[in-house]
Amino acid sequence: EVKKGDLNVDGEINIRDVIFGLKILAHLEDVSVSVNIDMRAVLYVFQEVLK
Repeated sequence: EVKKGDLNVDGEINIRDVIFGLKILAHLEDVSVSVNIDMRAVLYVFQEVLK
């Protein structure tokens, strides 16, 4: 299960988790991930991951 702030063993951001989060946010906002990702969603995910 992916939790906010989870880091992989190397202490780096898990890109799969970030993409997963972006897809969820895009879905919630009815935004097509393949077309465009709201930069606010991107910043939100990174802020959550880096907490």
